[in-house]
Amino acid sequence: MLTFAILAIIGTAVIVLSLIFDGIFDLIIPDDLFGFPLLLSAGLALTLIGCSGAIAMGAGARGGTIYAVIFAVTIVGLLIFLGLYRLLDSAAKTSDIEESVVGKEFVAVSTTNNIVRGTVRFRGADVEFLAHAPNDGPVLPGDRFTVLSDVRPYIKISRVVES
Repeated sequence: MLTFAILAIIGTAVIVLSLIFDGIFDLIIPDDLFGFPLLLSAGLALTLIGCSGAIAMGAGARGGTIYAVIFAVTIVGLLIFLGLYRLLDSAAKTSDIEESVVGKEFVAVSTTNNIVRGTVRFRGADVEFLAHAPNDGPVLPGDRFTVLSDVRPYIKISRVVES
């Protein structure tokens, strides 16, 4: 039972270290497994193996019920923690999405198969976007449009009417 407890402790340590040094481990082991970093998944596997082994062996030993409850609570706690980790990670990724370019000027660069490639001045730089060509005539390089909606991959544009 002590061997399984040590496995669980090592697994928990691997999980904690992988969360603390996330950027460093990503450089060493960049792969993901089921949406989790590989090292985090390895730590979870070690912890689950250790906990389940300790529960199985401790259930028949004197005082084993206490060990079983402690390890079961550890497993549930780790699963909740990893769920929150994934939630926070996905929230961080969605917060990195650029703000909308609706209302900004779109300048056509080229047109291919009814798709217009053009640029929008965004955060001090010209950013390239794709849009469906409007049906009000041919689109030539240099034509100016207004961005109506910013649902990517193709933004919606409308020709600027010069008066």
